[in-house]
Amino acid sequence: MRRLLYANCSRLYGSKAFRVTLILMLCLEGILSLLLLSQDSTRIDLALFVSIQGIGSIISVSLSLFYGTEYSDGTIRNKLIVGHKRTDIYLAGFLSGGMGITMLYMLWILVGMIFAVIMQIPVMSTFKCVVSGCIGWLACISYCAIYNMIGMLSSSKAKTAIICILSAFCLMFGGLLCYSLARQGLLSEPMRMLFEVLFDINPYGQIFQFMTVELSVLWRLGIYAILVIVCVNTCGIAVFHKKDIK
Repeated sequence: MRRLLYANCSRLYGSKAFRVTLILMLCLEGILSLLLLSQDSTRIDLALFVSIQGIGSIISVSLSLFYGTEYSDGTIRNKLIVGHKRTDIYLAGFLSGGMGITMLYMLWILVGMIFAVIMQIPVMSTFKCVVSGCIGWLACISYCAIYNMIGMLSSSKAKTAIICILSAFCLMFGGLLCYSLARQGLLSEPMRMLFEVLFDINPYGQIFQFMTVELSVLWRLGIYAILVIVCVNTCGIAVFHKKDIK
């Protein structure tokens, strides 16, 4: 497993797509933080996480290109030939992608913190801000689990990229649809609760809500994020074991 992680991380961090994504995300956070200078009062968590709303779509490009090369370059076949287990290969892909996202996420927060200090934004609740950051990170790892499953089950680099990008936008628009239907007051109570649960399970819905002021909502989102990560990886591993790799 350690060798797999080292090889995957070296390939991910050395890819141009990952570096471009890193620069894009840092610039986006910096620009949006600067725009907050015109506000009379700004919450610290808003300055730190304001630009993370689009992270699912942004990382879908770099991670799809990373996972898509596993088959096109013959990497998975070579890993199996030298004796690595399919479960280890699958989890190594997920963990390496998760480490890449974690690095992007931490640098993103660092830029937000720098601007928060420069703008002298008051800290509304340090504990709540930390919990919000953890929920946002778990939502990002949920995206990684989904993209890793797509990459491991799709043998085509082009299909992997297309499906990952489409999945990001489907999660976004599906989440917004569930949010809209649950808030319009036109549905019965059971249907409204159903759409709220679907919105909470959706990684985009988790990122959409993780700056909420209610800690009870944050704990619920964290539980849903962990369930998504576990369920997606479990299903992905089960299908990957049955996949015919030529």
